[in-house]
Amino acid sequence: LLYSSMKVIGSGGNILVNSVFWILIFSLIVVILIRFGLFAAVVTLFVIDTLVQTLHTTDFTAWYGTSSLALLLVVGGMALYGFKLSLGGRSLLADAPKT
Repeated sequence: LLYSSMKVIGSGGNILVNSVFWILIFSLIVVILIRFGLFAAVVTLFVIDTLVQTLHTTDFTAWYGTSSLALLLVVGGMALYGFKLSLGGRSLLADAPKT
């Protein structure tokens, strides 16, 4: 709650909308921490903080375009690696039931 209030005060804009947004985000992180563990919560915090603090664009020739592309590659790579680990060495389609 303290961390979300610091985010709201420092962000400017509509305080009510920002308060609801950050309280929902950090409530989600607490649920992830309780349900899935510390590592999942740390990864979630990393992704949320980098998405909020990075300039986003689809024009990769802009001066901040490389940071947007790097963010997409890092988050996408982490998601693909996590998906590969979640399979536990099994094939993606080999164990599918035949109908």
